[in-house]
Amino acid sequence: MVALSTAIEGQRGLVKSTARQWGRLGLTVNWIAASAKALSPQFAKAALPTKPDPVPLAFGRVMELQADIVPVIEFLGSAAGRAMTGATLLVDGGEWMVP
Repeated sequence: MVALSTAIEGQRGLVKSTARQWGRLGLTVNWIAASAKALSPQFAKAALPTKPDPVPLAFGRVMELQADIVPVIEFLGSAAGRAMTGATLLVDGGEWMVP
């Protein structure tokens, strides 16, 4: 978990740094954090790291790629989405919410 958390925070830092630099060029950079199981059925069988204190998902289900994640990506690519940059959007159904 430590290595995974370190890698994820490194990626988040790169997104923020890139967004700050590319913003002057009119480019936006955001990061969508989704549950791996929502991205591919291959992950459903994989032994992925889990939180030591598993809690139920706020939405009660894993997000679906086409129904839940793709619309967020489409929004970010739209004119309205250009108002955001450097953001991390958690599209995981409330799995990693901080109390």
